[in-house]
Amino acid sequence: MVPNVFIKLDKLPQTRIGKIDYKKLPDLVHENKEVVMPQTAEEKTIWNIWQNVLETSEFGITDNFFDIGGNSIRLMSVYGQLNKLYPDEFTVASLFSLTTVKDISEKISSDKSSTNNIEVEFDLDSPSEKEIFEVEFSEDGYSDDELTEEDIL
Repeated sequence: MVPNVFIKLDKLPQTRIGKIDYKKLPDLVHENKEVVMPQTAEEKTIWNIWQNVLETSEFGITDNFFDIGGNSIRLMSVYGQLNKLYPDEFTVASLFSLTTVKDISEKISSDKSSTNNIEVEFDLDSPSEKEIFEVEFSEDGYSDDELTEEDIL
């Protein structure tokens, strides 16, 4: 792995016996950026998964998974938990490019809104067939606008 930050030092601090004194190394200067907390249900769910996997809550929805302690092994754990909640929504490879809670949440939201609806016409012969169909149809709780291909098949 390649570090995200390099700090140039004239000389590494050493202990009396010549080993590197890690306590005397300078602290990394972190940018003071605003942490955006989750707002939607999807963001909260994903954020909680990340919190459990990364064992920290010191991040927001716009922070990169790999910058806050994530790695490929932890990504597999995130994938497993996301796949339980959103089956067949993601691949492991897609999570390498969807690196923020916000990215993943937007993918879920866009997939929900782009559900393929189909229009079906029925040619019912008699008024009694229409009546039976309308009763069964309304008892299921569907309306004309909500019927999808999976409901029919």
